[in-house]
Amino acid sequence: RASKVAASTKEAQKVSSPSAFSQISKALIELQMIALQAQLTLLEELEQMSDEEKMETLFSIMDKDRDGSLTVVELADGLRKIRGDVNFEESLGLAMTRIAQFDKDG
Repeated sequence: RASKVAASTKEAQKVSSPSAFSQISKALIELQMIALQAQLTLLEELEQMSDEEKMETLFSIMDKDRDGSLTVVELADGLRKIRGDVNFEESLGLAMTRIAQFDKDG
């Protein structure tokens, strides 16, 4: 998201007239508002879910191949999306640590 906004901002900076810049800036702000509203709606829905429902939702999002289990790669991808500050190798290490902590039946 941030990279799209940055790219659009660069485009807005190239605009020659103040009026065009204003129009592009307004459109960017409207897009940000739409994204924030979607996030707020999601948070409101999550707020009403039980912890079990939240875990089921998270699991279904991370289970890319829909086989009913999470691979290390699926878990690593999910951790990267959540944390955002880790690279692929770090996320694999985190995923393996999490699996070792919680997977008691192999």
